[in-house]
Amino acid sequence: MIVEDIGVVLDDDARPFVTPWAGTYRLREELEERLGPRLSPYLQKSIQRVDDGWRLNFEPEEFLASEQAINGDHWAIWLKSRCPALVVSGSQSRVAEGAHLREMADRRMKTDFLQLNAGHSVHIDAPEAFADNVAAFLRTAG
Repeated sequence: MIVEDIGVVLDDDARPFVTPWAGTYRLREELEERLGPRLSPYLQKSIQRVDDGWRLNFEPEEFLASEQAINGDHWAIWLKSRCPALVVSGSQSRVAEGAHLREMADRRMKTDFLQLNAGHSVHIDAPEAFADNVAAFLRTAG
């Protein structure tokens, strides 16, 4: 199992961050700017052309409802699972605390911790290091 920059205790409210993504933008570049340099590459396949401009192919309010549905304390579930796991942290993430992710690895058997110089979307910010480390983990996770 690979866990990329998400903790087991979730009480997020991304409303201030995600709400501004709503609406239609005259230029694709305007929407990409609103998403920001870290998330724009991650959401490229979610950007669509519509009659009057560019928008996301999902509603930010629905994203927020989904986020609220998974909030809670999931330690019990995490600690009951037994398969080998790699917890990956982005050192610049604004979503998950590195200390919390390290604790997840420390408290669970067969779990490794990796922190890379990246934001929340570690696989986008540090693709080669992410892929190399995941491949190494999978080779030894047997």
